[in-house]
Amino acid sequence: MNKEILFKIFRPLSPIYGGMMKLREMAYQSSILPVSRMEVPVISVGNLSMGGTGKTPLVIYLAGLMKKLSLKPAVISRGYKGRASSKVNLVSDGKTIFLSAEDCGDEPRLMAEKLPGIPVLTGKKRKYPCRYAIDKLGCNSLILDDAFQHLGVKRDLDLVLFNADSLAQDMRVFPGGELREGFSALKRCDAIVFTGEVDKYLAEIKSFMQKLEDLAISRPHFSARPGVPLICNFKTGQPEGELKGRVAAFCGIGNPERFRQYLVGTGLELAGFRAFPDHHRYKDGDIAALENMAEKHGADYLLTTEKDRVKLHGRKFNLHIKYLSFELELGEGFDSLVRQRLELFRQS
Repeated sequence: MNKEILFKIFRPLSPIYGGMMKLREMAYQSSILPVSRMEVPVISVGNLSMGGTGKTPLVIYLAGLMKKLSLKPAVISRGYKGRASSKVNLVSDGKTIFLSAEDCGDEPRLMAEKLPGIPVLTGKKRKYPCRYAIDKLGCNSLILDDAFQHLGVKRDLDLVLFNADSLAQDMRVFPGGELREGFSALKRCDAIVFTGEVDKYLAEIKSFMQKLEDLAISRPHFSARPGVPLICNFKTGQPEGELKGRVAAFCGIGNPERFRQYLVGTGLELAGFRAFPDHHRYKDGDIAALENMAEKHGADYLLTTEKDRVKLHGRKFNLHIKYLSFELELGEGFDSLVRQRLELFRQS
């Protein structure tokens, strides 16, 4: 059944779910539910809406920034869809990667590959991998991935992401819409980061921020733009020429349309496109279908995302396959905010 139809059916339940999330928030704020305070600075990256907003690239950006600032950060994730279920699952100690994408989840594995020298851990209750990173790995800063609703660990900088291209949608709380919580939850955050085609949706961003002002929520906001893309060899991970030719693309990410639109915007000749569900586990039949699509439409090669690459380790393709990689660009204003919060923690 269409998602929008389901939202309309269950819309009467949205106030109930929203009220439960508000009561949960109040329970943490009043110490009815325990909140762990770490002795190192903690930065949280999360979102108010369901689905992909670009959290993983921002976590990678922050980890690189903190490393440049002579810190030793660790990335802490829930490990969504991963099979590992211990209190602490060590994905990487910064030197060796121990867990596959199937065990730890797509995003933690990707971050472990992209962040040499930076430990990555997962655990359903974040306080346990946080303590392990500090006590066992000697980390002096933490980044919580997808943690805006995980209130059991106190944070020193709380960042919330929004897709710029979805701001005009009718946002309602689950199960009547895409929001995990009501907009009042944004009073907890310290800054908002817009992702996606931000330059195309400047008017929508301005209108959205005005809506928050009307709700007495005034927060600084930043735009995360993709840098120069790299087209990389699927096996070696090395850059491989320019983004050109006739391609058949596929992905299994939270926002597949963004990937498709990006490819179209580059002027690339998109011969075919297939979107799988987020966190999809590829099977032999999927690979055969993708290769058939590419051959049917005369594609020069298959193209996918860096996140999908980690889910396809060990899979054999008969056709040439590449993946797209890029780093975020956020600007000095965002970096200054991070440095300021880290300095405030040091002085406290």
